[in-house]
Amino acid sequence: IRRDGSSRFGSNTKWGYFPAASLGWRVTEESFMENVTDVLSDLKLRVSYGESGNNNLTEYGSIPVLADYNYSFNGTSANGQAPKSVVNPDLQWEKSRTMNYGVDFGLLQNRITGAFDIYKRKSSDLLLNVSIPQVTGFSTLFTNAGEVENKGWEFELNSRNLTGDFSWSTSFNISHNTNKVTALPNGQTEIIVPSSFDIPHSLIRVGEPILSINVVRQIGILTAEDIAAGAARYGNQTAGDAKYFDANGDGTIDGNDRVIVGHPNPDYVYGMTNNFKYKNFD
Repeated sequence: IRRDGSSRFGSNTKWGYFPAASLGWRVTEESFMENVTDVLSDLKLRVSYGESGNNNLTEYGSIPVLADYNYSFNGTSANGQAPKSVVNPDLQWEKSRTMNYGVDFGLLQNRITGAFDIYKRKSSDLLLNVSIPQVTGFSTLFTNAGEVENKGWEFELNSRNLTGDFSWSTSFNISHNTNKVTALPNGQTEIIVPSSFDIPHSLIRVGEPILSINVVRQIGILTAEDIAAGAARYGNQTAGDAKYFDANGDGTIDGNDRVIVGHPNPDYVYGMTNNFKYKNFD
């Protein structure tokens, strides 16, 4: 169990407690496995549970800070200071709880070894910059919002193909992960993620992957026939411009036609490495 404190949080929420535990059973050390150890040289079953914390936010995110601003005072520009952002004194650790089941194995006197893991992780009190009514004087608030569930598997395989003065070994791994938002605060079903460069193009919606890409979907290229048939267009588009999907069916392409077209995370991550060695050279 570990206890971590971060000065990025308020004094009431500075500390977090993160326990973990694991249990393993090396099956090949049991007496009933003696006759198969030449082929199955290692077999271990594992189960573990752990909690971890995330404090990945800007410095001074929970205390009031000032910024320089200009103001017109009797027709003359005057310099001054005002609050830079909304203060959230209850900002706290984002927590992740992970349950993992795994198996380690070795074959042929461990010439081939590997591991397979299945996990499920629930993250709560996510640290997110969410939109707020601009009547407050600000457009966003950094706060703890919602829960996300991740689940997936990981597989690793290693082999010693050649041994001796010249040796060759191979390692291969592949993993798959899916995530979805399971809850948002105050009964919300989605949060539009602000963008500092463009109109918002990401959202957090219950039941969808976090930070789903929410844009107007291109479905082809406009032709003269499309325009003659009354295809929905963005502004004064002409033949040869991009053709977009009219999601709400109002005959016009605008920000209301944004739909989820994907998510920012890969479906699979994999790799393979080969190592060659001749005496002291590799």
